[in-house]
Amino acid sequence: MLYAIIDMELEGRLCFYSETGTEGGYWALQESKYIKLVSPTFGVSNKQTVYDIENDSRIGIASKSEVLLNNKWLPLPDPITQDSDYLESSLYKGEEQGDFLADDRLMEKYDFKINYTEDRANEKYGKGNWKFSGHGKEIILKDGSKMSFGITCSPSRPYGIPQNAISRVTINWNDGRIEENRESNTLLVESWDYKGLHILENQDVLKIKDPESLHCVWVGQIDLKQFGVFQEHAKGAWIHAEQKNFDREKWAEYFFNKHPAILKKKEKKHTTMYKSNGGQSTELKNKTTIKQQPWWKRLWS
Repeated sequence: MLYAIIDMELEGRLCFYSETGTEGGYWALQESKYIKLVSPTFGVSNKQTVYDIENDSRIGIASKSEVLLNNKWLPLPDPITQDSDYLESSLYKGEEQGDFLADDRLMEKYDFKINYTEDRANEKYGKGNWKFSGHGKEIILKDGSKMSFGITCSPSRPYGIPQNAISRVTINWNDGRIEENRESNTLLVESWDYKGLHILENQDVLKIKDPESLHCVWVGQIDLKQFGVFQEHAKGAWIHAEQKNFDREKWAEYFFNKHPAILKKKEKKHTTMYKSNGGQSTELKNKTTIKQQPWWKRLWS
C-alpha cells in the first residue's frame, strides 16, 4: 500500500488535556470548528469565559460565582472545601479514614449533619438487623444479602452546581464594563468536542498567537522530552513531557491560558503513484516536492 504525506493545518486554541487515569496531562490543540457556544448545563464558574447571549462577540471572564439552591444564593466553590478540617474529614478522606472530631467541628461551624453508614443502616433496617461485612462500607443483613452504604449530608455538603441549576456571576466584559449578578441562563459558554482534540507530537509545527493582538509569539517544531508518571510538573499540574529548550512555565502558560494557535501535522493518505494514462499522479509530484526540503521550514514564510 502506498501513502502520500499530507500536511494538515489546524486552527484552534491550546489546552492542557488531562483526564482521570492518565496521571498527568498532555499539551494539545482544540480545533476552532469543534468549539460551539451553548447554554451552560452546570451554571457558570469562576474564571470561565462567557458570551452575551444577545451578542456573542461580547466576551467576558466570570468571577464571584454563586449558585441558587433552595431559593438561596450560595458562594462557589463551597467555603467548606477551603477549611483545614475538610481535608481531614470523612467528607474528603471517606468514612473509614476520616477524623470524626474534624467532622464534628465542620458540622457545628457550617450547620449540617453527616449521616454515617451506621446511622443510615439503623434507620432503614433497625438496630441488630445488620452488621458490617469488613469490606469498607458494605453491610450484611440477617438474610445474608449485602448492601453498600456510605455517608450522606443534610443538606448536601460540599455543594456544587446541579444540572440545569442557575448560577450568577460578576463579569469583566471585553468592552471594559463590569457587570454584577448576571445569571447563567442569559449567557453562553464554550462546548469542546473531543473530535477536535489533537495531542501535540514530535515533528508537529506550532504557531502560537497573542490572544489580543493575534501576533505570533512563538513558532517552531515540536520536540518533546518525555517524563515518567508523577516526575515533573508545571503550574502545579503533573505533565508527561516538556518542549525542549523552552522555559517550562512559560510554555505551560500558553496552554493553561488557551492561546490561539495554528498546528501543522503530517497525515498519511492512500495514494496512487501513477495515472491511468501513465503520467505521474498529483500525489507523487507533491511527494517529490516535499522531499526537497524540510517540510516545516516552508511554513509561514
